[in-house]
Amino acid sequence: MLLNKKISLLSIGFALSPSNVMAEESNLEIEKIIVTAQKRQQNLQEVPISVATFNHDDLKQAGIVTISDLANITPGLTITNTQSEETAISMRGIGSNDFGFSSDESIPIYLDGVYLGTGVSTLGDLTDISQIEVLKGPQGTLFGRNAIGGAVNITTAQPTSEQEAHFTVGYGVYGLKTQTGMVNIPLIDDELMLRVTGNVRTRNGWQNNEATNITDGYAQDRWNTRAKLLWAPTESLSITLTLDTNEENDHSGYSNVKGGDVANLLAQYGLLSDSSQDITGTKV
Repeated sequence: MLLNKKISLLSIGFALSPSNVMAEESNLEIEKIIVTAQKRQQNLQEVPISVATFNHDDLKQAGIVTISDLANITPGLTITNTQSEETAISMRGIGSNDFGFSSDESIPIYLDGVYLGTGVSTLGDLTDISQIEVLKGPQGTLFGRNAIGGAVNITTAQPTSEQEAHFTVGYGVYGLKTQTGMVNIPLIDDELMLRVTGNVRTRNGWQNNEATNITDGYAQDRWNTRAKLLWAPTESLSITLTLDTNEENDHSGYSNVKGGDVANLLAQYGLLSDSSQDITGTKV
């Protein structure tokens, strides 16, 4: 009896005709993801480039706050967050080790089509982001700027014809406080629109300097604002004016509170006591 039941189930499974299967499959559609990886809006399925795309909801669900956090959800992408000018970015093992204000990254970062430059500009918080595209492989043809390993293309939200506003406040460990706000105002219906965003982040340090007895290692003090004015006089013409400013007064961490190469050398010759090399009181 049990064997008959099994055969009956199998016969029902194969009783579906090809026409029914095709009808079921025809109702399935792949969601279109529009990217600008080739300097124009295209369906991701039609772009012959390895691209990882993240929209606003993806970033929010993954808890992505800075560009450095983006490496946590992008295979092959590595970004060091040292809260200093020495921000190293690499893609599939290709990166730059030349840290200087006049040098270019091998993985350039663009914000609304504008080249950000050195790694100092990449540590700010991501505010009101519409989409982020991580392009893998050489991108020198379209992006230039020594983009031998890839490129990160960030697009912020455009002003809309709807009046809206929001404000969020966040708290965390070590006295972390964040305030983020956005206001979208249609100045002229469907023609002139303004969008203003702002973000403030402050956090106390968590690493204690035993020499000064001040806990200021990795403290954060950041703020950024952005204003976008969109003028769309016709359906085929739109002009966007963007003003973006960012300031960071972060404190880098301490790699060695007491000691160091010179102190170790003096200790070897008995010119410095071992007790002065003790860093067990470092608070982490």
